[in-house]
Amino acid sequence: MVSRKPKGLFKIVAKDALITLGAELMVLVSFFVFYRLLADWFGAEGVGEYSLMRRVLAVLIPVAMLGLSEALGRYIAGTTEERERPGLIAAGLAITATTTAILVLALNVDEKFSARWIFGVDSYEHLVLPLTVLLVGLISHTFVYACLRGSLQIKAVNAMQLLNLGIFPLLLLLAAHKATFSTLIILLGAGHVVTATIFLIAAVPSFGGMKGYRRFVGTLLRFGASRLIATLAAAALFSLGPIVASHYVSIVEVGYLSLSLALLIGVASVASPLGSVLLPHVSGLVSRGEVVRFERVL
Repeated sequence: MVSRKPKGLFKIVAKDALITLGAELMVLVSFFVFYRLLADWFGAEGVGEYSLMRRVLAVLIPVAMLGLSEALGRYIAGTTEERERPGLIAAGLAITATTTAILVLALNVDEKFSARWIFGVDSYEHLVLPLTVLLVGLISHTFVYACLRGSLQIKAVNAMQLLNLGIFPLLLLLAAHKATFSTLIILLGAGHVVTATIFLIAAVPSFGGMKGYRRFVGTLLRFGASRLIATLAAAALFSLGPIVASHYVSIVEVGYLSLSLALLIGVASVASPLGSVLLPHVSGLVSRGEVVRFERVL
């Protein structure tokens, strides 16, 4: 019986990167369609409100994640024992749930104040709750994305990315465009939570291994916190402009600025699949003492 040769690392990474690239391109296309439909049904003001929300969330999500996007990808992929993965996921979930709860409370304790610094005027206080629900939804998506990426479940990663950020928003907008803008955002955030939860359940190999999660909390926090400043700086680079502008110009004008930056980020994300795929693969090789395979690829 002839044994098959294991696939080379280059072929594996290249295949995963191509799959990710295809998913990112489809999400980018849905981005254009979503904003076009949003403009048709909610006007320029609706586009401005949603675009500004996304810029604000781009800063709040890294705060909630505390660098876990990279930490989970690194340690889940690097674990040598399958039974440790549930513990790492549970530790990350405990950290993320705590920071998210703090942010939710901070945003909603004084809705007028939150509306004033987010939208520039406190008359938008009715959008603080929808913003909060969308925040929870996108944090859920980001967390599960990191878990799947660390587990090297690349097909599941891209299926969730395409479904949650591409297909679902379009279907929701088509089905609920007669609802109020606030209701639409709440449904969008809630849908993100549901989809991410389904994929998370599929990603956890055994819930029994979650009992020993406390020993992983410190490890994840140390690794993630060291990368938090750089992540926040990158997010602020594209978000502070619209946030500051909201205090001086109309929401429509802020929307044009926010949408332009979102488009720039969307196009740039298409070029990122290699980095997203390479880190967990390299972490796995290091943990197994197979760095030589990586050196051969280089």
